[in-house]
Amino acid sequence: MHFSTSTTIATIAFLAGQTLAACGPGLLDRSGATRTKSAGLCNGQAAKTWMCGNQGTSVKFVGGTFTLSAPEVDSVIGITCFSNRKFYVYHCEAGGSQRFNAPCWDNLSVESVVQVSN
Repeated sequence: MHFSTSTTIATIAFLAGQTLAACGPGLLDRSGATRTKSAGLCNGQAAKTWMCGNQGTSVKFVGGTFTLSAPEVDSVIGITCFSNRKFYVYHCEAGGSQRFNAPCWDNLSVESVVQVSN
């Protein structure tokens, strides 16, 4: 298959204007945000699924992993593992979804958090 130069340039220009929703450990990349504060516990559901807020953000544990999905809004969640007394933060931009290795499986809580500056 052969594409013309103008088609290739048009496709590159179109894709350059697109942004992919990113997810990852830690805070969203926002200037000045250095810590979090709780925005409330997420509602635990059956089958290791938590719903956070009213915009569809969810956290679902399967096996040794969990999937964070943020279909409508940028979301930051915190997972507290009571067994090792550690707090882990993950984020997804609106439209994002990603699977992560679970920091713990049992004896945990999931909460929605907001980023704050010092």
